[in-house]
Amino acid sequence: MAEANEIDLSQYPWRNNEAIAFYKGIANHNVHLYFMNSHFFDPTSNNGVLKTQSQYQAGLEELVRKRDTFEARLRTMAGVEYVVVEEPPEGKEMLNPVWVIRKQERRKEQGKEDELRLLGTYYVVGENIWQAPSIADILKSRMLSITSAMTSFFSLASSLPLYSPVQGHYYLSPSAILSAKKAAGTESRGQSLDPGTPVPSVANSVSGAKALQDTDDDLRLLGESLRLTAAHGSEYMDENPLRGEPGNFVFASSTEHLRAQQQAQQAKAQAAAAAAVSAASSLPSRTNTPLPEIKTQGLEQAKKGLKGGEKSPVSAGPPKLKRKKTGKAPGDTSPT
Repeated sequence: MAEANEIDLSQYPWRNNEAIAFYKGIANHNVHLYFMNSHFFDPTSNNGVLKTQSQYQAGLEELVRKRDTFEARLRTMAGVEYVVVEEPPEGKEMLNPVWVIRKQERRKEQGKEDELRLLGTYYVVGENIWQAPSIADILKSRMLSITSAMTSFFSLASSLPLYSPVQGHYYLSPSAILSAKKAAGTESRGQSLDPGTPVPSVANSVSGAKALQDTDDDLRLLGESLRLTAAHGSEYMDENPLRGEPGNFVFASSTEHLRAQQQAQQAKAQAAAAAAVSAASSLPSRTNTPLPEIKTQGLEQAKKGLKGGEKSPVSAGPPKLKRKKTGKAPGDTSPT
C-alpha cells in the first residue's frame, strides 16, 4: 500500500478493453460505471458504498445502473462522491467524446445548503481516463522548468565574460574571432589542396560566409544590447508610464493631458522660431542702410566764386610796388 500511494497516478492514463467490451462502448448512461473500474476510483466513497450494497440488495442494482437516479441518491448522502459535471450532447456522434467527472466532498447541515469541496477532476476522453493536474502541480512544474533553464543559462554564461585593462569586460575578443576566421579559411584551403577530397561547392562557401556574417551580427547586437542596458537600464522611455500595483495598474496621465502637453510643446517651438525670425529681421542690412547726408553749402559757394559772380576778398597787407616801364631812346636801335 505504501508503494502504491507513492505512485503519482496523474501521470498514467487508464483504459480497460474488457470493460469497454462488457459495456458495449462508453456512453452517457454508463460512463460512471466505467469510471468505477479505474485506479482513480476510491472504493470508500459514496459511489463505492452504493455499488457494494447493490451486490447484496436487489433494489439497489437497478439504482446503480441508472445514472440519473444514482446521482440523485448521492445528493442525499454526505461524504466523498464522484459526479459527472460535463458530457457530450446526446445523439451526436463524436470521434473522441469528452466527459468531466468531479470528485468532491459533500457536507450537510440542517437548514442550510450543501457545502461542496472540490477534491479532484478527471477527464474521460474517448475510452481513456486522465486525471487533471492541480494548479499547485502546474505552478510547480513551470517553476521547475524556469529554474532549470536559468541554472543552465548562468552556468554557461559564467564562463563567457572576460576582462582586460584595455577592453574591460567582453565576451569574445576580436583577435579570437579573427583567428577563428583564419582557421576556417586555412582549413578550407587545406582541404581543397588535398587531391582526394572533393572541391567544396559554391553553396557551401556561401553558407559558410553567411554563418560567419550571422556570428558577427549576433556579437554586434549582443554588445549593443549590453551597452544600452548599462546606459539606460534604470530609465523608462514610456511617455505615459503605469502606476499602481499588479492587478490595479493605471496610466500616470490621461490622453487629454498628453495631447495638451504636446500642443504646448509645439506652441513653444513655434514661438521660439518666430522670435528668431524677428531678431534676424531687426539687424541692419548692408544694402538697405541709407548713406549719411553731406552738407554741401560751402562747396556751392566756392563754385559760384570761381565762376566770377563774386570776388573773393583780398587779404589786408602792405601795398605792392608798381614797376615803371622803361622806354627806348630815339637813337637807339636794336642790334641786328
